[in-house]
Amino acid sequence: MGKVEGRGVWVHAVWSRDPDKGVEEVKEDVQLMAETNFNFIMPYVKSGSTANYRSRIVPVLNYEKWDPLEVIVEEAHRMGLKVYPVTCTLADGGFRLGENLKRHPDWAMVTKDGRRIGWADPGKPEVKEYEVSIAREILGNYDVDGLILDYPRFPERDYGETCYCEYCRKRFEEEYGVDPKTLGVKGELAEKWDDWRRKQVTDMVKEISVEVHKKTGAILGAYFYAGLTNRYYLFQDWPAWIKRGYLDIALPSGSFYEYASANMSLLRRTCLYYRRSVGGLVPTYVTIHITSSGGVLKPGELYRAILVVRESGMDGVSLFDWESMEPKTGIYSFMGWNPFYAEARRAFSEKTELPTVRV
Repeated sequence: MGKVEGRGVWVHAVWSRDPDKGVEEVKEDVQLMAETNFNFIMPYVKSGSTANYRSRIVPVLNYEKWDPLEVIVEEAHRMGLKVYPVTCTLADGGFRLGENLKRHPDWAMVTKDGRRIGWADPGKPEVKEYEVSIAREILGNYDVDGLILDYPRFPERDYGETCYCEYCRKRFEEEYGVDPKTLGVKGELAEKWDDWRRKQVTDMVKEISVEVHKKTGAILGAYFYAGLTNRYYLFQDWPAWIKRGYLDIALPSGSFYEYASANMSLLRRTCLYYRRSVGGLVPTYVTIHITSSGGVLKPGELYRAILVVRESGMDGVSLFDWESMEPKTGIYSFMGWNPFYAEARRAFSEKTELPTVRV
C-alpha cells in the first residue's frame, strides 16, 4: 500500500450563533470538505482569550448556546475525516493585553523598554500549566484525533525584544550571574540568553506533548514559519521538537508573506529544505495560504502550489483557510463558485482516508 497523501484544511469559526442555523452550517461545511476529498480538518478552537468550544478554562465563549467542536467531530468522523483542533498558544491581544492577560497581567511578556504586551510568557509555570490544561480539557471532553499548536513561539520583533519581566530576569541571573537586560546582541552570554528563552517554548511544547499523548492514538502537530530564522528570532526550535518526539506531524508554512502571489521556485526549494530538516521522522503537510498579509493567490496558483508540494515528495498539504475557498459564502465566492475551491477539487480528485499516525 502506497503512502496516503495528507489533505488538511484550516477552519475559523464563522458560523451563526443561533443553534439551529449554526449546526446546519457546520454540517454543510463538513459535507463540502468531504466532497473536496480533504482527509483532516483543523478547526480553530482557541484564539487569544476566546474559545469556540464549551470551555471552563478560556474566559470568553464565542458560542454559548451550542458547541461547534462537538458537531464538527461527529460529522467529520461520520464521513471518515480526522479532526485536529487548533489552539493558539501564548498570543493574546497583540500590542494590548487580551482578556486573559488582563486577569493575569503578571503572565504577560515585558519588552526591554518595560511595556507589557499581549503575549503570555512561557517561562512562567502558570502559563505552561494554562496551555496544558486547555489541551487536557479538549482531549478529555471530545473524541478528537489530536491537537495542533499555532503561535508556539515568541512574538515578532515589531513588538520589541522580549521577555524582560522581573521573573525571567531573576531566573536567568540566578543561573548565569548577569541581568539579561544589560547584555548586548553578541557574545557568549547573549547566546545563553537566547538559548534560555528558546528552552521556555520547547519546555511548553514538551509538557503539552506529554498531555496529548496520554490519550491513545492522539497526535500533536504544530504550525511554524519557513526557514531556520524563527529559531533565532522567535525562539521556535521546531527541529528539536521533532527529533525529541514531541511532535507527530509538522505543518510548516509554504507561503511567504512578502509575496502577493505564490513563488513556485521558492516553494520547491522550501519543500526540499523541509525534507532534509525533518528527515522523514514525522509526516510533513506543507501549509499553503490562499490569503495572507502578503495578499491573495491568483487563480491557478493554488493548484500549481499543490502540485509543487506533491512533486517535491512531501507527505501532503494543508490549505489556509476554508473561509477563503468555501464555494457559497466564502470570501472569494461569486454566485456559488469559488476558484480556490475548484482548484482544490481538481487537485484532490480521489478520496483518501488518513491512517492513524500514532498508536
